[in-house]
Amino acid sequence: MAQCTSLTSVDIPNSVASLGDSAFVYCYRLTNITMPGSVTSIGIHAFAYTGLTSVTIPSSVINIGDGAFYYCNRLMAITVDALNPAFSSVAGVLFNKSQTTLLQYPGGKAGSYTVPSNVPSIGAGAFQSCGGLTSVTIGGSLTCIPVSAFTACFSLTNVMIGNGVTSIGDYAFSGCDWLRAVYFQGNAPSVDSSAFALDAATVYYLPGTTGWGATYGGLPTALWIQVPTIQTPPLTQTAQATSAVSLQVDASSPLPLFYFWYLNATNLLSSGTNWQLELTNAQLDQSGAYTVVISNVLGAVTSAPAVLQVIAPVERRPVAGVKVMGEPGNLLNVDYANSPSHAPNWTPLGSVSLTSTSQHYLDLTFPLPTQRFYRAWQTGAPGVIPSLELHMVPAITLTGSIGGSMRVDAINQFGPIDAWFTLETVTLTNTSQLYFDISAPGQPQRLYRLVPSP
Repeated sequence: MAQCTSLTSVDIPNSVASLGDSAFVYCYRLTNITMPGSVTSIGIHAFAYTGLTSVTIPSSVINIGDGAFYYCNRLMAITVDALNPAFSSVAGVLFNKSQTTLLQYPGGKAGSYTVPSNVPSIGAGAFQSCGGLTSVTIGGSLTCIPVSAFTACFSLTNVMIGNGVTSIGDYAFSGCDWLRAVYFQGNAPSVDSSAFALDAATVYYLPGTTGWGATYGGLPTALWIQVPTIQTPPLTQTAQATSAVSLQVDASSPLPLFYFWYLNATNLLSSGTNWQLELTNAQLDQSGAYTVVISNVLGAVTSAPAVLQVIAPVERRPVAGVKVMGEPGNLLNVDYANSPSHAPNWTPLGSVSLTSTSQHYLDLTFPLPTQRFYRAWQTGAPGVIPSLELHMVPAITLTGSIGGSMRVDAINQFGPIDAWFTLETVTLTNTSQLYFDISAPGQPQRLYRLVPSP
C-alpha cells in the first residue's frame, strides 16, 4: 500500500497481526485508519508522510517501530487503549506504559510543550518534523537528547534544556529553520557536531556553569541574562473619571513572564501573564502610584512607579475647526457640502473677516455629520489666494453666573501630573457658553480643569 496517493481510509481486517515497515508510507491522503485487536506490531515508518489526523493504538499492539508516525503533520493526537500493556497516552502524546519514555509527539499539535519533569527518556526521532511545535522545555530528569529527537521542527524558535542533560545526539535539532535560542540551565553537555546542523540559533548559558566556549555545537554562545529586562515602563498619566485607562509595560526575557500589578506598592490588583492593566471605569480613588513586578523562574524586576491622576470630568465635545488663511482685511466665505460629487451642493456656513493671515471658523453643528466638506472663497481678485485647513477642536462647556470668570487649565494626558498650564481666563457672558481650545490640534492629547476666578 506504500505510496498509494489516492488512499484516504483503511479498515484493516482481523487477520492482520503486523503492519510492516513503511506499510503506508507516502500515502498523503490517508486520514483515517482502523486497527483491529489482531495487530500486535507497527513497523518502522509504517505511517510516515501520511495525512492521519488521529490514531488509536489497540491494546493488542506491543511494539511500535521508530518513526512510525514520522512527518504526520496533521496528526493531532495518539490515543492508546487503556488495557494496552505496553503504551500510554497523555494529552495525545505517546509514552511507554510507565510513562518513563516519551515515544512520539503528534506532528500536528501546535504551540509549546514541556517534557514532564519525571520523564527521564525521549525516543529517537520522537519530535521529528513536528511542524506546529514552537517552543519546548526539557525537564531536569532527562539526561540524553537522542538522535534526531527534534530534527526538522521548522517552527521551533526556542528550547529550554534542563540541568540534567549530559549529552545531545546526532542531528538532534538539525534543520530547525527558525530556531533562534537554546537555553541551558546546567553545564555544557557533550554534543555531536551535527546536532545543530543548518540552524541559526544562539546558545545561552548561566553564570557559574562550566564547559562553555565561544561556540557550542557550531553555534555562537552568550551569557544568559536571567532576570527580565524592562524596555518601556508604564507611563505616568492623567485620566478623566469614568474613562478607560491602560497601563502597559514592555519587558523582555527568554523565559515566560508573569506580571503582578500593584497600587501604592501594597494593593495587588492583578497577577498573571497580562502585560497590561486595564481600568475600564477609572474612579477618583484609583489615583496613586502603580508598579508592576515582572518575574520569571530565575528572578524578578520592579518597574518605576507610574502615577495616575484621576480628575473630575469636564464637559466637552469636538467641533470642526476650519482654519482659513488669506490676506488681512479680506472677507472670506465658508461653505460646506455633504458629498464630494462632481458638482457638490455647497451651502453657506458663515464668513470670516480676517484680522490676521489666519483665523478659525468653528462649525457648531450638533451632532456633527460623519462626513462634511468645506471650502473658503472671496469675491474680487484677492492678493493672496484663500486656503483652509480642517482640525477637530475641543469645545469646552463653561457654566456660571454672568459676569463671573472661569480659568481654563490644561494638562497633557501623559507626563507629570503637576504640569497644568492656563489657556485663558474667560468672563462669562452667558450662564453656559463654549470655550474653544484652538491650540490643541497637533499637540499631545489634553485634559482640562475649570477653576472659578475671583
